[in-house]
Amino acid sequence: MLGDGRLQRSPNTTRYMENHADSQRDYIEWKRLQWGPWSKNELRPVTWILDGKPFLGWRFETVSHSLLNEWHSLFYASSGPKQLTSSVIDYVDTFSLAIWYMDDGCAAWWPTIAFGMSPQSRLLALTILEKFSLQPRWVFHKGNSGEFLFEGEDQAHLFIALVKPYIPECMQYKLEFGFQGRHYQVRQAMPENELRDLVAESVPIRRMAKELGVPATSVGRRLKKLGIDYHPKIGRPSIKIG
Repeated sequence: MLGDGRLQRSPNTTRYMENHADSQRDYIEWKRLQWGPWSKNELRPVTWILDGKPFLGWRFETVSHSLLNEWHSLFYASSGPKQLTSSVIDYVDTFSLAIWYMDDGCAAWWPTIAFGMSPQSRLLALTILEKFSLQPRWVFHKGNSGEFLFEGEDQAHLFIALVKPYIPECMQYKLEFGFQGRHYQVRQAMPENELRDLVAESVPIRRMAKELGVPATSVGRRLKKLGIDYHPKIGRPSIKIG
């Protein structure tokens, strides 16, 4: 319900349903299976017309049941569109966060989650994210729409650690971010603790590089950036820092 889901109320019961594009058939099938016996039927093909062009997709829905009525009241407190209420906050766990991201998120340079509900709902969404020590920046688009941007490696790593255990194979591409490029990979190969241990043992820079599988010049730059003084007791490194 944080993402693409919606609830449809009849006089006495409620049913859950959602649609996804044809390219995400595997994903919506995975979601359908999460509902187990609540899922009413197999996936059903649907077609949308946007700007005069047809787009193929898939839909699944649950059986209608009175037990879903209270969930409807959480998200449709009025006759208007879906909104968040404060009661939703305590229900959101890391599994919910992962599905929210898979529905509305994007693996850009940093992780992002698009959001288009009311400003009041946006504040509640921020409160949900703060439960997990996430402090995204809001990037405004137009109207009520925008996106939560989890920028900086600390926030990105935390976000990835929270959602990664729940991402199925068909959605693994949403864990490939721009910040994880070549320079990032080189730095990841040179963790600070390991570098400090090697420096304490007076290991020559070229041997450090060989053990870590990175260029010697990268080791020198990394030591300098971390402010680690390199004064070997034996031997002399052939690569200078600075």
